[in-house]
Amino acid sequence: MGADASLILATLNFPPAIGGIESLASALARALVEQGVAVRVLAPEHPEAAELDRRQSYRVRRFLGGRLRHFGLTGALEAELTRAPDPVLFMQWTGATMALALRGLTRAPRRVAVVCHGKEVLDHVHGRPAPPWHSWARRSVLRRADPVFAVSRFTAARAVALGVSPERVCVVNPGVDLQRFQPDPGELDAPELAAHRGPRLLTITRLVPRKGVDTVIQALAGLPDDVHYFIGGSGPDRARLVALAEHLGVAHRVHMLGRVPDDRIAALYRHVDWVMLVSREDVAAGDVEGFGMVLLEAQACGTPVVGGDAGGIPDAMRDGETGMLVRPDDPSGLAARLGPLLREPGLRDRYAAAALAHARGCGWDRFARAVIERFIAG
Repeated sequence: MGADASLILATLNFPPAIGGIESLASALARALVEQGVAVRVLAPEHPEAAELDRRQSYRVRRFLGGRLRHFGLTGALEAELTRAPDPVLFMQWTGATMALALRGLTRAPRRVAVVCHGKEVLDHVHGRPAPPWHSWARRSVLRRADPVFAVSRFTAARAVALGVSPERVCVVNPGVDLQRFQPDPGELDAPELAAHRGPRLLTITRLVPRKGVDTVIQALAGLPDDVHYFIGGSGPDRARLVALAEHLGVAHRVHMLGRVPDDRIAALYRHVDWVMLVSREDVAAGDVEGFGMVLLEAQACGTPVVGGDAGGIPDAMRDGETGMLVRPDDPSGLAARLGPLLREPGLRDRYAAAALAHARGCGWDRFARAVIERFIAG
């Protein structure tokens, strides 16, 4: 990329805050810089941001967060566009609403692209049908963005259903940090797992009903007694899941790990047999898995995966090659399919090899190149 290539990346979610969009935004900014793009990030203020921002290879401008974050982002964007009218990539459509309203002004962004993730393209917001003003604003933003980057085929289809022209939608799956997530043939360095020598299943997620942890617990009752299930994460569904395991008589095989520190996640992936994310789409709550990052991270560590056939999860894996897709509300079907794989280590090893090969082609440079080719250089 030419030395004069530049971009403003505007986001309402950014580290040191924790979350999927936060991780995607920071990884994409780094990857764009590595491809030769001068990146300016606009992100909400955070009490722990100063030291983090100083270490980055791109410049970060912080704006007022909280309830006034949309006003803060708009003001910061106006100031940055005064310095240089670079193209603007919004990491969520909601962040673009006020900025696009300024297009008639001198300092309005001339070129705009938006990233769509998952639940923000559904018809429900916080468990209720989206109000008319919300639907109008979303449709207006997405129809004016060019292109719309969708993180999965599911998300792309939803964007098209909202009126975005298919030729303006670019499907580009998130990448994975191949330095952080990689196989390690060394000794078991996960004491959480050491006491259990049988097959190990793992889920790392927020504990809410949509994540399908209950489906895996129910399936566990139909699997051999030496199979153990490890659950990393916290959330409001924890008590129900513990009660379910006790009711099914598998509580001694279900291990709640609590929140797993970021620097421990890869070690857990490496030393389990299968990583599970049997998520379902929660239409009533307006929530869905837009992609399924944990599955890609696990594959990069050489661990095969089981995913729920919902939302964007099919894009995060290769069904029948790097793992398997299952119906997220069919625990008996999950047990029937997983059981033979647990009894045949050689078959699991073939899945693992394919998972690693797949993930190695999924670095963040791919996403960065798509942004350059479809937006910056367009």
